[in-house]
Order: sequence, then structure tokens, then C-alpha cells
Amino acid sequence: MSQFSFDDYQNMVARAQSKGGSNNVRIGFFKLKNDGDEALVRFNVHKIDDLDFASIHQLGQAQHWMKVNCLTPIGVYDSDDCPFCKAVAEGDTSIAPAKKRCYVQVLVSYKDRATGTFASYQPVVWERPAGFSREIAGLLHDWNDLTEHIFKVTRLGAAGSKDTRYNISYVPVYDKPDVIPADFSSFNGFNLSKHSFWIKTKADMEAFLKTGEWLES
Repeated sequence: MSQFSFDDYQNMVARAQSKGGSNNVRIGFFKLKNDGDEALVRFNVHKIDDLDFASIHQLGQAQHWMKVNCLTPIGVYDSDDCPFCKAVAEGDTSIAPAKKRCYVQVLVSYKDRATGTFASYQPVVWERPAGFSREIAGLLHDWNDLTEHIFKVTRLGAAGSKDTRYNISYVPVYDKPDVIPADFSSFNGFNLSKHSFWIKTKADMEAFLKTGEWLES
């Protein structure tokens, strides 16, 4: 018989809920894979404060490209707060330098290139460099509450290209409630830190660097 404590059960429920919202809908990641791919999106952004940000280290293939929070405060460049930053400075190539990221909750309908039709919408998180927030700020300036509109996103860049850009345009014909309803309830109870990256303590990181294993939670 498998035994577990009440805390174990609570943690399991929290993990399950973090994958979606209160309706247990799985939250995926926004992906346009190839040059010219398109999607319709409704951003869950009423104001700029609705964006989430984090500094993230990405580990290597052996750790399945795991993403972990950086402990160095923003604007600080010489600190011992983050063992991973220190390891990177000392030449550890299994850990990527910290990158500042922006996370946007989105309802997306992907276009099928073969048929030219848009699929049923789904909830996803769009992870972009933190500078993407300036583009969102520009959209907010032009359109105010972004939840009230649908935009078309087009990928400009081949698969795997580091020069890929995304063009966000407003096409009135698509801006209809029946295309993507403004229902963001699937994000209720959503926890970004259990979806897009792991939160680890300084002790966790130090243990991992020494042993290759995380401390028991």
C-alpha cells in the first residue's frame, strides 16, 4: 500500500492545479514552430502589471533543460546571492547565464497551414525576453485593455533561428467574441513558478552543484 501524509496530498493537489486553473485545464506553452506560422491570440492583460517577470537559469540536456529561478537581485551584477551565477562566472558550462524573461497569459487559436482554418482556442503561457514587455506596453497604449481584443501573431524566422521575430497585428475581421471568448477562467489558481520554472533556494543550488542532486523537499 502506498502511504502518504496530508501534506503530501496537499502538495499533489497544488501541483495538479498549477497545470491549469480551477477547472484543471492544462496550461501549455505558446509555440509557432515555422516561418510564416500564424495564430490568433487574446492576451490576459488588462494593464502592464499583469505581466510576470523572472530571471532564469537553464540547465543542460542532462537535466532535461530544466529552468530554475536566479537569486541575484535585479540590477545587481556582483553578488554571492546566487550559487548558479557564481558557478557560471567560474566557468561552469552546464548552467546558462541568467536571462530575464517575461511571461504572458494567452488564449490562442493556431492556424492550420494545410486548411487555412483556425483551431479551437486553448490557454497557454507565452515566454519571451523581458524586453517583449515594451511591445505589450505599446499595444496597451494603442488599444487599452488587451483582453477586449483579438490579435494575429505571425512568426518571422525559420525553425531554430535565433533571429526569429513575431509580428503582432490587429485584424478587425477576427476581433469577435465567438472567435476567442474573453474567458480566462482556465487561469484561475494558476501558479507560474510551478509551470514555467522551478523555485530553488540557495541551499538547494549549492547541494546540486556539489552532488548533482537536489535536496529532498
